[in-house]
This record gives sequence, C-alpha cells and structure tokens, in this order.
Amino acid sequence: MSDKIKIPRNSRWTTILYPESAPSNFLDLLKDFHIPFLLSPLHDKDVDANGVVKKSHYHLVLYFDSLKSASQAQVVFDAIGGVGCQSVQSPVSYARYLIHADDSDKYQYSAEDVVAYGLDYMQCSLNEKSQKYLGISDVISYVIENNIQSFSRLLIVSSQLNRHIFETVCDNAYLVKAFITSIKNDKIECSKQEYLESTGGEYKSAAE
Repeated sequence: MSDKIKIPRNSRWTTILYPESAPSNFLDLLKDFHIPFLLSPLHDKDVDANGVVKKSHYHLVLYFDSLKSASQAQVVFDAIGGVGCQSVQSPVSYARYLIHADDSDKYQYSAEDVVAYGLDYMQCSLNEKSQKYLGISDVISYVIENNIQSFSRLLIVSSQLNRHIFETVCDNAYLVKAFITSIKNDKIECSKQEYLESTGGEYKSAAE
C-alpha cells in the first residue's frame, strides 16, 4: 500500500511564476489553454521577515470549469514555467491575496494591474453575500438604463442579451418584481404631480 498522500481534486489551482524562468510569451501560451485565470501584478516589492526584498514573481490561479487533479493542473503550469502546484481552498481570499487586499502590513498592489482572462476580478474578490448585492445593483441599473417596465420583458431581454442579469433576476425574482412595480407606481405619481403643478387643478384619470 502506498504511503503517498493523494491530493483531492479541485477546480482552483495556483502556482508562482518568476519572470526570468518563465517563457517571455507565457501569457499567450496560457491563453491558448482557454482556461479562465487571474494573474497578479508583478510582486516586486515583497519583503521577508528581515526586510529583504524577495525575488520578483507573479501569482497565478486557474479557474477550471470542473474538478481537476494536481497532475492535470501541472500540465498547464509546466507549459509556462510555473513553480509549485497548490489547490486553492478559498477562491475569494486568494483573489484578494493577489494584491494583498487583506494584508495591510504588506505592499498594496493595484487591482487594475491584475490580468483577468474570462473572469471579472472584482467579482472574484467579493464574498458570496457581496456578489449577491452587486448583482442586484447591476439589475437595477439594467432596468433603468433600458427603460424596462415589466418583469416578463426583463426576463426575455436578459435571457437573450445578458446571462449575468438573467441569472440574478431568476435568483431574486420577488425583489426584482417589487422593484419594477415600484418604479411604475413612482412614474404614475410623478405624472399626477406634474399635471397638478401645470394646471393647478384636480387630477382626473382617463376613466373619469
């Protein structure tokens, strides 16, 4: 019986890249695999416990669509000169680590310098609750910008044109319905007020 510890399969795997040992076209090679990934800014200002500047490096994390073994991830890392192969237990925390967002004692790199392929870095670096609220905010903007006045219309349009909006609407149907209804009521009240201000008279509906 082998004593070798079997590393569980995972969908998120990370490695370190050193500029001097990685191919100059490593980004192109990486994109050829068509696997979503996040690449940190060049960490060239990290220091060790003694204050000595560490060797410049990148942190790379792959976002596979399904569970992969360490050996499967290693195939990609070998092609670009990656050093090490570790599974990521907390994708959100690791995404934030790419710029030291939660390590105030370390150099703070810019989120704008993160290379995101097939992903949105800001969404990857938010926890599940924050992602939910960000999605709802996106729906609100989408409804207003496109002057959508019915829930059915929102479903039809978003299902064809914006998968992110469509999925968020499906997951928050009650809230979105209430929001659209509230907007319609607000417009009616605004119309009444505008009529009263322009005529100085009493508002009467078409039925009257």
